[in-house]
Amino acid sequence: MTVEIPEQWPVTLIYFFLSCAGFGIAENRSQRRILNISLAIFITMCAVAMYVMSMNLLYNIREGSDSQEILTILFSTVIAALVTFKLISFLTRRTAYEGLLLITREKLWRNSWTDYGILVLEKCGHQAKVFLFAFVIIGHICGATFILEPIYLMRNENITSASHRRLPFEIRIGLPGHETPYYELFFFIDAFGIYIVTILYFCFDYYLVLVNIFIVGQFDILKDRFEDIYRNRREKISGDGMGSALMEFKQCVMQHQFLIKLVNDVESLYKIMNLFQLLVYSFVICMVSYQLLTATNAFFVFKFASFGTGNLLQLFAITLTCHNIKIASEEVAVGIYRSSWYHENFSKKGRELSRNFLLVFMKTQYPCYLSGCGFFPITLDTLKSIITTAFSYLTLIRESMK
Repeated sequence: MTVEIPEQWPVTLIYFFLSCAGFGIAENRSQRRILNISLAIFITMCAVAMYVMSMNLLYNIREGSDSQEILTILFSTVIAALVTFKLISFLTRRTAYEGLLLITREKLWRNSWTDYGILVLEKCGHQAKVFLFAFVIIGHICGATFILEPIYLMRNENITSASHRRLPFEIRIGLPGHETPYYELFFFIDAFGIYIVTILYFCFDYYLVLVNIFIVGQFDILKDRFEDIYRNRREKISGDGMGSALMEFKQCVMQHQFLIKLVNDVESLYKIMNLFQLLVYSFVICMVSYQLLTATNAFFVFKFASFGTGNLLQLFAITLTCHNIKIASEEVAVGIYRSSWYHENFSKKGRELSRNFLLVFMKTQYPCYLSGCGFFPITLDTLKSIITTAFSYLTLIRESMK
């Protein structure tokens, strides 16, 4: 019998952030209208962010700014491009993404069949809370540093003249952006845009990590259910217990098929974004490391250290949970083997069940995994490759700057 446990608050929190971005479960027209308005705001701010960063990059290149300043603006432009790509990527498949949100809420986060399953889901919730720190809390800290940076610099340099005011990012549209009221308006636009980028930077990734964590948990529960099919019915096997075992086996097979389909659905939605993001991560880590090496004050060090730490933790969380899906889907075979299915061949139903066990056993030899658009499976080896590539780029940049 299926037992539902209360939805854990990391799940509720990420659904809130996704709904802020316009991706959510609408139960009526009013909720759908709110989601559409939120989506329109996020799309508009992404377009504004791309315009602002592109104009700043072109302006600094045209004015012949020093290479470090150009690299700093290029870094921010890449971040804006990355979140814009994420939003567009999922916007094109918004209906499918919201369908995934619905099916995970109904069947993944809360469903258990045994006491062991309840413990596993609670463990998954604890893991989700740990990764919540890496994605949500550090993400907000990073966003806050970009907003507070000009305020810190103005106070540190004791700037009082309006002409020397600083903005998080200059908005070049032909207006006197350092004079009241344009300065306050532009500062608000910058701050709001940074917060939008912050949410987009972590919300889709954190949802992927949550799905991965709970899929691994459900595979673990399934392994235990396969193992218990005969063990809990040993005293009844000679009577009606075999029919009960067959019914439990069919339910386990249905759950196995559901998990395989769920992984395939996640792969279909995330494969392009995973490829693009993992390729960009090497550049991001490289640039953050370079900024740390050339930082001129403590605030810059804190800003890029927090951003770099958050990126490394996000990359670790994504690769680790994807790696665990591959392992957990393979280990279902361990539960089948430990069920001693090969000892129950003295009846027709027992032999039928043994053949079915063998088919599922063969299916587990082809593990589930998430990939970068089918080019490579995402595992912990991917993390190693990205970091190695990033530091290779860093070495080249340092040598070229000498």
